[in-house]
This record gives sequence, structure tokens and C-alpha cells, in this order.
Amino acid sequence: MMLWLTRAAAAVVVRAPGVPSPAGPGEGGGGFDLPDPAPAAPQDVIGFASQMIGLGKYIALVVAVLSLIYAAVKMTFGRGQRHHMAAEGASSIPWAAAGIALAMSAVTVVTFFADR
Repeated sequence: MMLWLTRAAAAVVVRAPGVPSPAGPGEGGGGFDLPDPAPAAPQDVIGFASQMIGLGKYIALVVAVLSLIYAAVKMTFGRGQRHHMAAEGASSIPWAAAGIALAMSAVTVVTFFADR
């Protein structure tokens, strides 16, 4: 059974739209044209997807603000004898900034590569 399916699949020739059959028109090249539509979201999903992306960005901003406040608290309490705590707080600020930048530009980055 599997051997028959493999032979049947190997006999099918798939061509891009507009590419003529190697055997010529009407001579039965064994291939068929597959449609290649541009990506498009269904109308029912567009509003929901937009709302979920906005919610994700909002959650990322809240987490980023809380992490910056946490870094500030660590820097404040790290003053004096616990200087390593202040250094840890200061070193977490670039990570929070990178997280904000990535969360806010995620849609732009994905669409940039998807359009190519």
C-alpha cells in the first residue's frame, strides 16, 4: 500500500502558475497548476488578531515598567555595603530597554521579512 502511494506521489508533477508543461500544451505533461495567493487574514479574525496584538504589547509594557521599578529598587537598596545588588539592578536596565524595543517593533520586524 505504501509503495503504491509513493509511486503515485512521484508521478505527480507540480508546476508554478503560468509555467508551461514540458510536454507542451494538450500533450499531457502530468502536472497541474497550484494557486499561489498572497497571505490574507479572514475578515472574522482581523479584529480579534489586532486586539490580541495590542493586548500583548500592553502586557509587555506593564512588565517592562515593573522590571524598571524593580531595577531602581535594587539600585536603591544596593547602596552601601550591598554594592553587588546595585550593580545587578543597573545591569538589568539595558535588558528591560531591549525588551521594550523588541515588543514594540515585533509586528514591524515580522512584516518586513514576510514581505520578501
